[in-house]
This record gives sequence, structure tokens and C-alpha cells, in this order.
Amino acid sequence: MSILALHIGKIIGGRSAAAIEEDSSAADPLETIAELLSNIDPGMASHLFRLGGPRSAANASMLAFRERADGGTVLEQSADVGRYLAPPLVGILREQSEEIAGTAGDARRELWPMLAQADGPSGDVAEIRFELEWLCFLRARHSGDARQSDRIARNIKRLAGDRATWVLRALLAQAEAKIRCGGLEDATSLLNAVDRHGLRNVAVTDLAYSTALRAEVAFQRGDDASAERFATGSYVVLRGRHFGAYRCQTTIARARLRLGEPWSCPEDVGALGERAWDRVALNIELARHSFSHGDSERAKTYAHEALEIAATRRYDGLAARAAATVGATFHRSVQDRRVWYFRALSHLLATRDRSISCDLFALEKGRVSALLLLGSPEALAGLLYNGLIGAIPQLRAQSHLERRAARRFLGRLIAFILDDSRSHDRFDDAIRALDANASLFAQYL
Repeated sequence: MSILALHIGKIIGGRSAAAIEEDSSAADPLETIAELLSNIDPGMASHLFRLGGPRSAANASMLAFRERADGGTVLEQSADVGRYLAPPLVGILREQSEEIAGTAGDARRELWPMLAQADGPSGDVAEIRFELEWLCFLRARHSGDARQSDRIARNIKRLAGDRATWVLRALLAQAEAKIRCGGLEDATSLLNAVDRHGLRNVAVTDLAYSTALRAEVAFQRGDDASAERFATGSYVVLRGRHFGAYRCQTTIARARLRLGEPWSCPEDVGALGERAWDRVALNIELARHSFSHGDSERAKTYAHEALEIAATRRYDGLAARAAATVGATFHRSVQDRRVWYFRALSHLLATRDRSISCDLFALEKGRVSALLLLGSPEALAGLLYNGLIGAIPQLRAQSHLERRAARRFLGRLIAFILDDSRSHDRFDDAIRALDANASLFAQYL
């Protein structure tokens, strides 16, 4: 309430009584209150908007749909929604909700035909374009493609213009993409901008989500205590109103695992479908904590189930974490652990996501590099190549010459990473051969 009072004070503090009186006569007081509440309690704001005219009713419908979409709740179209919101916009918001809840089909619907259906006012078209790009961002986030997320986030920023609520969402998307790509300084600068904009607009949910992303920055930097603290505080605000609450719990679980502290899965995870990205992520953390407490069989069961869903849904980042968890359960078989660890690395390569890699092998007691060195680089390259073929279907059409060049490159890359001093010249030769004979593989890599 003190933040709200400060915000109102900044709005009216330096203005004359005449100006206030003039504004009061022009603006609907209920709409003014609703605007202030829209970033604090969307449900209440939506109710107030419905007491106004057609424009207010449109705002009410959009707020209600936006709130339910962010929570991954089924969107049931009421009788009056069609009058105030363009059908393509309603369809896009429903797709967002289904993407978050995990109820969308494995073969996701093509998006751009929705934009082609837009024939309403220019404002509707702008909203459709923005929400369509946001849906693309959700899909890229779930697939784990860090570079694609970064490209889409930049486009979201362009589409946001100077609309306050869109600017906040665009800044958050950019910050998240930078975290995925390892640009922690850039992400922190963007989050500072979110906090400045959020305080001016009393955007409590956005401020909480910003803090959740700060938790991920702290985790990547190795500050597990701060990560756990930031994520716990954000979860209190976001629980029940935004899907970011589940991500907070994932960060809490990861931090507590490295801190050696217990963690239990939140009870409200049942609100998500079994195939929801956030639910699969939490199940993987549950498997990792089960293993850390000595229950290898339970950990293996959870991780296998998560891997099956992640592979089917193309959640490559989660597939990497699940495969690494399965591998850790083979503590008596070095060979099986190596196979599963390289399967995890093959999924990780497809994502280029730094936030996944920082604790991918947290369950491994010894040095992972020492374990991987036990096999020849060529044999390990085959495992990696097969994983990449599964993650990038376009590579399956490669010729024999292309496959040989790609495998040779991966073998030299492994030797180079594992510090085989004799491999440097061979690595350069492999790069040249890859560029000459397997340009498609080089492009995707």
C-alpha cells in the first residue's frame, strides 16, 4: 500500500487544483482506479473496467484473459468476449495458456495464419502481433533455443513501442534471453530498467518476475544463497497468479541442491498438465533431490519419465537435465554413466543455453571431464552426433561425406576441450573440412 500511495503522490503532488479538477471531469474515476489496480490485482481491475463503456469492457476482457493465460488456466470464452476482442487475439491467448499448461498438441499449430485473419482496427492488429510474438517467445523458451529466444526478444522490444505494459514484458523477455546466452551483465542492466519502469507503474507481478530472473543470475554466478532468497521471495508474490512461480521453485530446488539443503515439490504443481514445461522441470529437480538423499531408483524413475516427455515435446534443455540425472543413477557403471552424460551433452549443444550447463552434472561426485576421457574422442563423437541428429531433424538428410566430416569435427572438438595438446592442428583441419564438406552442420552448430 505504501508503494501505491507513493505512486499516487507522484502523480498528483506537483499539479494545480485546477488541473486535477479538469482531469477529474474528463476521466471516469472507476477507470482510473482500474488502471492503477491492473498491475496489482488484474481480477479486481477487470471487474471495475466492466462497469464502464465499450472500451472499458474491452480492457476488462483483455485483463481477464491475460491473467488466465499467464497462469496457464483454461480460457473459456464468455458471450461478450467476441464483441470486444478480435477472434485471432483470443485464439493466440488461448495458445499461450495451452503452451504454459502443457495441453497443446505435440505438433504445434502454425502461428502466422492467425495474423492473416486480423482485419479489425489497427490497435487490434498491433495487439495481435505483440501477443503472437510473445507466443513465439514461450515456444522458444520451452524448446531451449537460447539464440532464438534472443532474436524473438529483440523483436518483442520493437513491437512494444512506448506502451508501458508491453515495454515491461519486452524488457523481461530480453533479460531472460541474455541469461540463457550467458550475458549476465546485460541481463542485470535490463532488470534494472524493469525495476525503474515497474515502480512507476506499480507493476508488482513484473517486479516479482524481475527478481525471479535476478535469482537465476545469482545462481549462474555461484551465489546460491542469494538465488534461493530471491526466488523464495518472488514465489510468494507470483504463486497462483503467474507461471513464473513454478520457475522460482525450480531455482530454489537447484540452489538448495548445491547448498546441501532439502527441498520438496510444491503442492500446486498439480494445477499443471503432466506435459507442461514447468512441471517436467520440477519433476527433474525432484529426481535430483531424491538421488542426493540416496533413493537412486526413485530418481531414475522420475528422470526417465521426464526425459520421455521432454524428448516428445522437444524440450531440449530439460531433456539434457533429465539425461544427466539418469546417468548419475548408474553409479556402479562408468560406461553407462558416460553414455548418458554424452546424451545430455548432445541435447545441451542443441540449446546453447548457459543457464542449463552451469549445474548439469551437479550430481557427479568426481570430475566429469575425467570420466569422459575414459573413452576415445571418436567413439564419444558418435554419441554426440546421434544426439544432434535427434535434436535437429534437418541434419538427417546429410550425405555420407557430410556425416564423416561432422563426426571428425566433433571428435577433434572433444579432444580440444579435454586439453589434448596434440589435437590443436587437427582441430583446425577439422574446422576447414567441416566448412568445405558439411556447411549445413556448421550452420546449425
